[in-house]
Amino acid sequence: MQDNGMVTVREGDTFGPYQCLVDCHPPCNVTWTYMNSTGHLDVISTNGNLSLPQINKDIKLFQCVATWGTETKKEKNITLNVQYMGEPLILVKNSHSSDTNMDLQENIPFNVSCLVDGNPIPNVRLTKGSENISTNSKNTKWANHTFVSAGCADAGNYTCVGSSEGFDVSEKTFRINILCNVRIDDSISFHKKYGSPSGMNVRVASGIPVIANPSPQYPAIKWVGPGTEQIQFNVSERGVPYRHWINTSFPVYNHSYFGNYTMIYGDEILLTITISERDRPQTPQNFTWHSYAGGHINLTWVSGFNGGIEQYFVVSLEKDKWETVANVSDPGEGSVVYFNPGSLAPGQKYRYRLESCNTINCSIVSPEITINVEVEDITTVSHLETNRVEHLYVIIGASVAVLGLIVILVVALVISFRRRKNKEKDEGDNNTTSGGEMYATVDKSRQKPKAGVVKDDVTTKQNEEEFIEPGTEMYAFVDTNLKRNKRGDVGEMSNKAGQSKLMTKQTTGEKSKQRNNAANESIEERNLSTGDAARACKTNNEGLVYIEVDFTNQSKRSRTNQAPVIHGEDNRTEYTFVDFSKKAPPITDADDKEENQEES
Repeated sequence: MQDNGMVTVREGDTFGPYQCLVDCHPPCNVTWTYMNSTGHLDVISTNGNLSLPQINKDIKLFQCVATWGTETKKEKNITLNVQYMGEPLILVKNSHSSDTNMDLQENIPFNVSCLVDGNPIPNVRLTKGSENISTNSKNTKWANHTFVSAGCADAGNYTCVGSSEGFDVSEKTFRINILCNVRIDDSISFHKKYGSPSGMNVRVASGIPVIANPSPQYPAIKWVGPGTEQIQFNVSERGVPYRHWINTSFPVYNHSYFGNYTMIYGDEILLTITISERDRPQTPQNFTWHSYAGGHINLTWVSGFNGGIEQYFVVSLEKDKWETVANVSDPGEGSVVYFNPGSLAPGQKYRYRLESCNTINCSIVSPEITINVEVEDITTVSHLETNRVEHLYVIIGASVAVLGLIVILVVALVISFRRRKNKEKDEGDNNTTSGGEMYATVDKSRQKPKAGVVKDDVTTKQNEEEFIEPGTEMYAFVDTNLKRNKRGDVGEMSNKAGQSKLMTKQTTGEKSKQRNNAANESIEERNLSTGDAARACKTNNEGLVYIEVDFTNQSKRSRTNQAPVIHGEDNRTEYTFVDFSKKAPPITDADDKEENQEES
């Protein structure tokens, strides 16, 4: 006994003996009582001795009561910790049944509960065979599982198992039957079409997999087919109670027994089996050949009925005798089959034949085909190949030629561009003459007998009465950007910053030259007579006279009120009217040649 008065004992063990002793005089009345699981106390002994041959889990406590006289009472308790493990309890759909076989309809949800009572709390498991379906949690004695939708696969034997250290395993097995309607088991592969010969002793055997629980019943199974003979069958289990074979034997006594056989269960059609004639295969159809380049051919034909079993095609070539050159597989009835025997020698003759075979026999041999490989065909092919190569060379040559022309054109353009740039640079360098004379563009269509230059009247601010005679005091504006070239001709003028560049040409003709020479001589004589080098008139290489304007109001002059003097006015060269709105065309090499011829 522990200090707290608790005694641990297993259910079914012997308890005691215990003696309750009380010191009292006169002697006390001593009794033993016990308390059950409901809390009720019952007297178990009246002589102070306690001994039980077998303890029960319902006893929770023993109490010794000593009574002295009518008023004094003493009590002493022994608390029991009875260890035990009870029998499993099964509940299906929350209902307990002592029946170990329970029928449930498929596709209906249900739950299964397994209870194992015990102290301490045992391990509780719900199993199906070796598969563990559910276990209890730490503080409960139940193992529960819910089937969302019952299926035939859920049928079987289930076991509720309880285990605890020091106790034997406690378990209980029960069976759940899931009632399933008869149907074909599509998870199993089986033949639905058969080929067979016919005869008095010929039968076609077929094993049809079905699912059913309970197993299919013979009176409900019916076969409907073309024959009149009764169809024999039996039912066998396929490893589990809800899987079965319907083993059937179909008689095929003659050709009238070929056709479709339908299995009916109750009023529901389950399956149709087709039995076709199984014999030597049909002769291949449309056996022919087609030629193409290089002496190659294709043999083609159409596959016929295979006789009910797999067939293959045998291609034979006649040499000294017929020899098999190929076995070709069958792609299926009605399909076109191709065979390439390889390159054939030109000028030769080839004979082929074809037949189809299965495990029963071979078909009637097809009509033979003869192939004559002509030399011209091979030569033509060779010419075609040669022409193709020649065309390729022509294309490559043309491409190279075009590329060369493009390169030459690009080089010519680059050279021309560089020459043009160099020419423009040379012309720019040679535009300056030795004297730096500048010329204006001359519009010969508007000539005047005298100088017709345009300018505002020139008057001095000191003396407004002094003025130059009209017609002799006007000058043309000269653009200093114009330069003469080495030949003395007036070159082309460029247009910069929007300003017009003017140019003029040398006056041609003997009359102009004579006038210029005369003017040149007069100007030279005047230069000698004046003796003033600063005021000497200038002439160019061609005898043209330039007039100078001398304004007297310059700071270095002593006479500031003197009217402007034009030197060389009395012997000036006639110029045509200057039109500043005109532009001279560029001087070409042809113009230079014409001028050279005129000068010569």
